[in-house]
Amino acid sequence: MLFPIHAELRFKLEAQIAHGIKAGQLYHYSTLMDNPVVSGNTAKQKISREFWNNSGDDIVIMEMGLVGKRSEDRLSSFMIVHDVIAPVTVPPGGRLDASIIMNTVG
Repeated sequence: MLFPIHAELRFKLEAQIAHGIKAGQLYHYSTLMDNPVVSGNTAKQKISREFWNNSGDDIVIMEMGLVGKRSEDRLSSFMIVHDVIAPVTVPPGGRLDASIIMNTVG
């Protein structure tokens, strides 16, 4: 899943911007995963998610994270990708489209 997180935390999502429509919250839509494209010993896959600001206040995003969960218990999570970005302000009624392309070499 892709989640926007606040900049003061670097390795966990304790400051994940909550899902919802109240002040300081973003409405999180489903994470989409394109089919992998395999060429030789490499594979690429796009992972994306939409976030809408229905809160009435500006929300500033300064970093993004991609979190995985263990399939055995779905409780253990780990950060796969962490990216500090230039601050992006999502105005009231605005949308943020976040995506990454994962490249794997085998």
